[in-house]
Amino acid sequence: MALDTVSSTVLVLGLTLPGSGPVAATVAANAAAGLPARLTLGQVRHYLDAERSPAAQAPATVFACENPTVTEAAAEALGPRCAALVCVEGRPSVAASLLLQGLRDMGSQLHYHGDFDWPGVAIAESVINGGALPWRLAAADYKDGLDLNTRPKPLLAPPGEAQAQWDSALVPAMHDHLMAVEEEIVLDWLLADLAAGGPDTNFTPSGAS
Repeated sequence: MALDTVSSTVLVLGLTLPGSGPVAATVAANAAAGLPARLTLGQVRHYLDAERSPAAQAPATVFACENPTVTEAAAEALGPRCAALVCVEGRPSVAASLLLQGLRDMGSQLHYHGDFDWPGVAIAESVINGGALPWRLAAADYKDGLDLNTRPKPLLAPPGEAQAQWDSALVPAMHDHLMAVEEEIVLDWLLADLAAGGPDTNFTPSGAS
């Protein structure tokens, strides 16, 4: 639970929101400039309560990632060509959770990617259970990422029973290899999807399986 309306924030890039109020104008200006924007819980609430119209429709496809490194790299590489992206920065804050829920309510299909480690799998499980589709999060994606990993990071035993209900083969594969694959390792793949799914396309992620 957030104790105030400014400490909880959410990082976005390339996101536009229907409406003409101050929050919609802020994200639109930053999206046009290819700059990340940080919204407070108060801003998210204001948009959803005061700026969103009953018929408002957000972008059809919205990507979500775990780490701000992805957002920074997308801003540098793609700028205003980047697809709508929300960064949850680890376990989603109240602001991030509320924005993702609001986007789903306005018709956006969310596609989530995170680290292939035990905390990352737990975060992905919660976001996907909330209505997102997995984005390059299958066991095959994990194994392909291992081939790119030049800085191997061992996986310790999970703190409990890890679950990845979107792909029953993922957790066994991670147990077999006991190596993490962080988002930075597969950054080129993520950037390619964010470029292909930009604001002027009808792209559907091939990794949503």
